[in-house]
Amino acid sequence: MENVIHLSNVYKKIRDGQVELTILDNLSLTIKRGEIVSIVGKSGAGKTTLLNILSFLDRSFQGDYLFNGQCVTQFHDKAYFKARLEMIGNIFQQYQLIPDLNVIQNVELPLGYRGIGRNKRKQLAEEAIALVGLKGREKTPVHRLSGGEQQRVAIARGIVFSPNILLADEPTGNLDEVTSRAIMDLLVFLNQEKQMTILIVTHDDEVAKRCHRVLRLEKGKVYDETQKMNY
Repeated sequence: MENVIHLSNVYKKIRDGQVELTILDNLSLTIKRGEIVSIVGKSGAGKTTLLNILSFLDRSFQGDYLFNGQCVTQFHDKAYFKARLEMIGNIFQQYQLIPDLNVIQNVELPLGYRGIGRNKRKQLAEEAIALVGLKGREKTPVHRLSGGEQQRVAIARGIVFSPNILLADEPTGNLDEVTSRAIMDLLVFLNQEKQMTILIVTHDDEVAKRCHRVLRLEKGKVYDETQKMNY
């Protein structure tokens, strides 16, 4: 399988007052097309920071990032936006929903940016909403939903345009065990049947063990823990 994501010698530092903190330290990482990979690690280890870099939300890092064989650090602004718009779906840990919009309006948003017509947007959004178990809630304002329901709206929005690459930050973090298992069934289906490459940040060992590989982020570096997790 070809590499879709390759990081080499990536450093990410932030300043906290007078102190400079190293979040990612000479990190290298490769994700192959068609893989479903989990990243585990303690809170504060830099997992969300890593996802932000991979999804082009954070450009303030040092090192090399190859995306589909192209050097991301050499992308101009339009190329950044185009790659993110056309190739990457995100499921955010904090949902990033628009509270005054209803469920279907939130899910449709990525489709509007892609210039997809109104009727097609509605069809695709309804299909994604049904996949995450919220059929019948399309017109409900998202601020009236529970945390778990908002999580499922965020998942529907992330998969609505069938992205080539899906980056998910704790996609089952606020879900009960049954719903969590159903969402993982969906992600595995998307990986197997639609060849979607998926990277999942998770604290849940059961989620991690359903992935092809398990990577641990610790002290700014990534370690392969696949064998340890698949006991």
